[in-house]
Amino acid sequence: MMNGLGNLGHLGKLGHASTSGTNHPEVEASGRAFPIWNTKPGDDKLLSLSIHGLTEQIGTPTPANPVPMRSVGDRGLYLSVMQDKAGSDYQLLNIKEAMKKAGHDGILRSVNSIYDEVVYNGKEWKLIQRIGVSTGFTVTSISTLNSNGDLREVLIRGSVKGTQVTPDISVFYSNKFYYTGDSTSNKWNKVYGVWTNSLRYGFTVVYDITDYPTEEALKAMIEDESTIYYYVLFTPAEYSLDLPAITTYDEQTYFASNAAEVKPRMIARCKVSKALDYIREGLIGYYTGRGRSNTDENKNILPDLSGNGNDLENKNFAYTVDSGYGDGYIQYDGIDDYSRLPLEKVLEKGVETQMFVISSTQPTIESDNKWNGGMVVSNYYFAIKRSEIGRNEDYKQVYLNGTDVKTTGFNISGSEEINTVVISKIKDEPFNQYFNISTILNAAIYCLKQRVHDVLLYDRILTEEEIQHNYKVSCQYNGENIDGNSEETTASGENGFTVYNSLPGIFEELTVYGKSIQDGTPTPANPIPINSIGDTPLILTISNGTETQQINFGDIKLSSVGTVYDELVFDNSIGKWKVIQRIGVLDNIPEMGTLFKDATYTDKQLFRFQFKTSAPENFCATGQTLSNIFITATGSAMDKQPLNSCWSQYARENVHYIYFNVPLEYDTVEKAIAYLGENYEIHYPLYSPIETELDFESPKTFSGEVTVTTNQKTVLPYMTARIAVGEKLTLPADPLAIYIAGKQTTGETVFKDQSGNGNDIPLFNIAHSSESGFFQGALRLDGVDDTGRLPLESFNPAITAETSFFLSGKVNEIGIKCFSYLRTKDGLSTALSRLIPRNTGDFIAYYPLALTGNPDVNLLNTYRVIYDNNNMLDKLLSPTNRTYYNLAGFLQGQSQVELGKLDYRYLIIYPRNLTEEEQAIVLKYIKQGIYES
Repeated sequence: MMNGLGNLGHLGKLGHASTSGTNHPEVEASGRAFPIWNTKPGDDKLLSLSIHGLTEQIGTPTPANPVPMRSVGDRGLYLSVMQDKAGSDYQLLNIKEAMKKAGHDGILRSVNSIYDEVVYNGKEWKLIQRIGVSTGFTVTSISTLNSNGDLREVLIRGSVKGTQVTPDISVFYSNKFYYTGDSTSNKWNKVYGVWTNSLRYGFTVVYDITDYPTEEALKAMIEDESTIYYYVLFTPAEYSLDLPAITTYDEQTYFASNAAEVKPRMIARCKVSKALDYIREGLIGYYTGRGRSNTDENKNILPDLSGNGNDLENKNFAYTVDSGYGDGYIQYDGIDDYSRLPLEKVLEKGVETQMFVISSTQPTIESDNKWNGGMVVSNYYFAIKRSEIGRNEDYKQVYLNGTDVKTTGFNISGSEEINTVVISKIKDEPFNQYFNISTILNAAIYCLKQRVHDVLLYDRILTEEEIQHNYKVSCQYNGENIDGNSEETTASGENGFTVYNSLPGIFEELTVYGKSIQDGTPTPANPIPINSIGDTPLILTISNGTETQQINFGDIKLSSVGTVYDELVFDNSIGKWKVIQRIGVLDNIPEMGTLFKDATYTDKQLFRFQFKTSAPENFCATGQTLSNIFITATGSAMDKQPLNSCWSQYARENVHYIYFNVPLEYDTVEKAIAYLGENYEIHYPLYSPIETELDFESPKTFSGEVTVTTNQKTVLPYMTARIAVGEKLTLPADPLAIYIAGKQTTGETVFKDQSGNGNDIPLFNIAHSSESGFFQGALRLDGVDDTGRLPLESFNPAITAETSFFLSGKVNEIGIKCFSYLRTKDGLSTALSRLIPRNTGDFIAYYPLALTGNPDVNLLNTYRVIYDNNNMLDKLLSPTNRTYYNLAGFLQGQSQVELGKLDYRYLIIYPRNLTEEEQAIVLKYIKQGIYES
């Protein structure tokens, strides 16, 4: 594949490339995500795969301020096996779900360097659980060892509430204590620090008696179920997992997880057509953290895997999680950890090229004298400082992740990602001694905190092609910054929706739309409250049944007037919530503007309110109003409007009016204000929306089937979302017609067929209001004269006895009110097919046209929706019958009769009866509320 790259060779086990036979080379790959190059297609080429658990805590836990222990799988764990980075072809495995089905909680944890592990041996899968969880700790005794003022050092005897602890490991994790391993005098500075030989025998803790005045209070806290302990099991538990074989692709195969916050390291071994390895020609030093652990006998040495014997010495390591070997890397603590070439060691040839593979680099500022590593000879620096190199620095080559950045430089300070840096010298100085990792000059004062995966030293300048080759190899050995396969889908619904195949993460977009309703006709003498979303503080609940997030939006209200509404929007591109206010409220005339007597009509008096120019954000636009004391005028000609009605109007710049009329006798401003009473409200559309950023937590997504709901009861909000899923739902093939109200907007005059077959349904008598027409994800039919109809002869393909219908929405009124109605105009034929609701509320219905017996077809089982077919399909479908498909009722003379008052959300027609599997897919599609393909 690449020619002229020098002697690639094989490094055997140390280099993670080997040959089990001339025709079957094998390679090892690892990382949070990685490619395997030169793979061969098949389900027998991947020899092994392991997925490692990991637990992290951000902060120092105490009983007063517990710190959660985040682990792999907390919010789901999918494995993506992909043909390429784009996931043009892929295999998606729900690892967490398989673990849960096996009886485990689906979370892979770690304590120190010991971890749970999911293992695939090329044929079968299993989970090895090495970490136990105890919710509380059963205390048998508390013994005071030492005192220091209000501080007490006590020995806690007892046992975990779970499987037995190993006696061989001292470290354990807790959400309320932090492990110090320290029983020295420094313990008094580590309040709520713990140490032990093994949690099996208890632990020692320093605590403050002002927090826990009695031993009983301390005991209660330690035993409480909210105090969590992670520990290493005495005997690991194994679970067989029901997961499929993994298929590799031709030339390359990518592995990545869709874990949200804590991503696992994975290790794979695979047969390939050709094993890729680092360039060997000129390699004089090769150091790695892969395959090392804090229990290695030679842990103080970083062996030189190039075979040249240029081993490094580790200095000042504690060999803990924060200072020592991690899972595939060396953790330098930034305090005094570093590695060095022995002082007496002089390389036979000087170093001309250095390659560092690093991650989790310490954030630095310009004044920090911190170094990632390198060499200093005769005051010439051949090293990387503060994880950055400036543009046109004094080096012959500077590469970052295979890209030439000499003219631009780079800065990866604070980066958590894995980065591969290559620098080559320009000076003629012989850089042949004093090499360091994580410092320079063998000095602790220059130490920088970082993770080091690989370091390579060459005695020559590499070509660009060789540098890019080594970067590819590093991606295979150490991982690449890629995510598992995901697809974006949409979701919507009134008061919530369900997302299927959700991946853990954050919603891309989530919007809650404002709505206001009134129950009755208001007058000043009989005010009718305006109910809006947020009258009861809006709480959004997101859950997959195991994990739940609730967001309380407090006193935020979301209102509407006509087809204008407020919005509460989360946009993950900026990571913020914002409220878009489009509705204003006039509730204090003296403060908000001036009231004028405008005109006197024969039966009423007109008043005009004008806003203060000092408050332009409160100006109104021309349009409808909503009031607790007035009805909404239908236009601006107020002399023709009923008594006690109001209207808003934009007149010209900075001149905005709200008009209302009152009885003739209220002919002065003072009388008019008195007539309004003390608690009047007039809601009006704002001339300019007001956007305000909000400080609420981002809405999370979880693994699997996720529901989004609110706590609203009186007014139910419509919501939409964009979200990442492992595999988005698609409708069964070859539909006859697809109608999705959520794809359409107020003012449209046809119900559009989204299938591409052109079966648009013309709409009639639509008022294009919030009660008649497209509004917030529904086609609303008012039950008075709204409908849509299309002659059967216009459908393509034709509707036949094999046709079936899927539809969803909400019935708003019952009586002799029918929908999805097949009948001739004027009832010239008695042949018919229709749905008859027996109650109001949401429905999802499915029925084949030939279904008989007047069955209930409401799949929600909340109330009966009867499919009425009078067994005259032959006549009904005959071209001579001139049958129409009607959304509601049928045409009798010049009017539509038996009109249903309802909302349509989906109408999906198939030219065939759907199988049970196909019905289940469509049902999920509708429940999710997908509105864009």
